[in-house]
Amino acid sequence: MVIVAAKATAAPGKRDAFIKAAQESIAATRKEDGCICYELYASTEHPDKLLYYEQWKSREALDQHMKSAHMTKFGQEKIDNALQAGDVDVAIFTTAD
Repeated sequence: MVIVAAKATAAPGKRDAFIKAAQESIAATRKEDGCICYELYASTEHPDKLLYYEQWKSREALDQHMKSAHMTKFGQEKIDNALQAGDVDVAIFTTAD
């Protein structure tokens, strides 16, 4: 199993627009082969801070997800509408044996 914790920051004043834009890609991702869990959380302390928490059956499934059309579309939408401030901080984990 692969766990992903990806932290993003919505651009000032664009938190709701970011979340709304993410909904289509979240719904499509949850239908992908290999997706166990895919959630978007909003910070209770910093309104523009967001966290994606993901569980995947394998690294291959995660890699395919990152190449998917819906992720490409969402990435472009974030750029076109200036929805994100800074880069996404991604951490990938596997079981510690």
